[in-house]
Amino acid sequence: MADGISPKQDRDQKNTLKKFEASNTLKFVTDEWLIIKRTKVTEDHANDIYRSLEKDIFPRLGQTPIRELTAPLVIEVIKPISQRGNHETVKRLCQRLNEVMVFATNTGLIHHNPLAGIKEAFQTPVKKHLPALRPHELPELLNTINNASIKSTTRHLIKWQLHTMTRPGEAAGTKWYEIDFKNATENSSRAYEKK
Repeated sequence: MADGISPKQDRDQKNTLKKFEASNTLKFVTDEWLIIKRTKVTEDHANDIYRSLEKDIFPRLGQTPIRELTAPLVIEVIKPISQRGNHETVKRLCQRLNEVMVFATNTGLIHHNPLAGIKEAFQTPVKKHLPALRPHELPELLNTINNASIKSTTRHLIKWQLHTMTRPGEAAGTKWYEIDFKNATENSSRAYEKK
């Protein structure tokens, strides 16, 4: 009162601030961020992002107010994943959490991103290139595919991919009208007309 502040007004402001902070949990802010993220990525990728946070982060930190998150707290949650050797998962979690925190900063929920450098606390994943098949290995692969205990559809899809070098999703989604049998090519102009 000596400073000209009403005790009731001060108490009400502090209560409002506490309610605001309590409602802006990591999970809530992530849900808000994901609404925007979904407009920039595929639905599958957005779902993958959410599943990873739901599995590895939310059980321990989901209900934590965004203002209470600190680098040591988050590192402690991610450390067991790193110790299991899942360095690529750790890298993705750090990246995704940083995106959420940048969103929180830009929308005024926090003043700065306390997780900006957390990836530096973990080992960097080592890139491994997938080995390519050599031409002399193809007969063995085809023999294995022919004798595998898999559905006929799956067998033909694998062979289709070997012939066309398409990605799995593209191969599985191929339509008959997209194939020009006369010239033995994919006919993209006809494919676009049918869409």
